[in-house]
Amino acid sequence: MCKTRTRQAPPGSPDTPPLPKNSPDPEPTTPLLLTVPQTAKLLQLGLNRVYEMCRTGELPTVNVGKQVRIPRQALERWANPTQ
Repeated sequence: MCKTRTRQAPPGSPDTPPLPKNSPDPEPTTPLLLTVPQTAKLLQLGLNRVYEMCRTGELPTVNVGKQVRIPRQALERWANPTQ
């Protein structure tokens, strides 16, 4: 008699059961550090305005070498100060 093995569906396939609501998202939809163009798109502002906000300290920033990045969580706190 031959035994058959059941194969698990690869992650993300239609046969994969959904993650429980309380488990963390394994692949965040946005990166931890956003570029200025990504931030401008999220805030629906122009690039020059977002660069100015970064330069003046109005937006929280992190410098990675010569590049400016905006931490996603800090941006969310900045956008929703009452939460």
